[in-house]
Parts: sequence; C-alpha cells; structure tokens
Amino acid sequence: MVNYIASRGKRGAVKQPPLERDAAALYGVMTELLRVYQFRDRDRVGYHGLTITQCYVLDILIRRGSLTLNELAAAMCLDKSTLSRVVDALERKHAVKRTSNPADGRSTLIEATRSGSRRYERVEADIVAENAKVLSGFSPAVRRQVVVLVDALARAARERQLAQVAEG
Repeated sequence: MVNYIASRGKRGAVKQPPLERDAAALYGVMTELLRVYQFRDRDRVGYHGLTITQCYVLDILIRRGSLTLNELAAAMCLDKSTLSRVVDALERKHAVKRTSNPADGRSTLIEATRSGSRRYERVEADIVAENAKVLSGFSPAVRRQVVVLVDALARAARERQLAQVAEG
C-alpha cells in the first residue's frame, strides 16, 4: 500500500500551501480507503441479494423512518428517476413498501419492511464484524478518535455539498 502522506511530500508538494497539501493527502488516503471498502462491502452485501445502493436506501429508511421519494432522493443525493428504480427493485424483493402519505395525498411514503430490516441487519452485522477485525490492532482511544474524525469529515463534506446545491 502506498503511504500517500509521505509520498506526496516526495513529489514536490512542499511548494503547495499547507491546506492544499493536506487536501491532496486526504484525497490519496480517502481514495484508497473508499476503494478498499467499496469492493469489500460490494462483495459482502451481494451475499444478501442487495446492491450497495439498496443497502444505503435501507439504512436511511431504518434510521429515519418513512420518507417520501423526494426526501429519500435528497438524502441519497440521487435524482428521483434513479432512486425510483432502486426503490422498485427493493419493493420486488419485499424489502420496502409504499404507503399513502397522510400529510399529502399526492405522494407516498417509502418504508423498510420487517423482511428488509432483517436483511439489512445481517449485512450490517457482517460489516461491523469486519470493521472490528480492522480496528482490533488499534487502542481504544485511537478507535474512538477515528470514529470522531471520520464523522466530522463526513459532516463537513455533507455541509459543503449542501452549500454547493444551494449556490446552484
């Protein structure tokens, strides 16, 4: 595995201002981390008959409860037509169901079914077990700090994304 932090400095990045240098290093390490996790999770999730996108949808519905297609599309950062196909596939798998929206008769609410929730719980348990193996070589303090830092990074990235959408 490449040490992105050290290798960036060797390539002449010293002339970059510290923020840009750190941003370049973050790009390198996040690209590697996301690649590893994306392929690992794709394989694990596939064993349960779900795609990664379907798992993300189930995760959001389980955590937030019933949502309209517009709300779910915003949470997933997908357009409605793409998300509608994902929801249709989940509905065929009996993992989600659509119900009438009591607040707005023109829309429906999408919610995870008991079967969809159980299926997602198995996926999550597999991934949590794998994460435990990955984290096992770190001290408890480092493990907690990793979670805090990744959470802060995810929040900052989401806020930036929302600001860009608002800017048009």
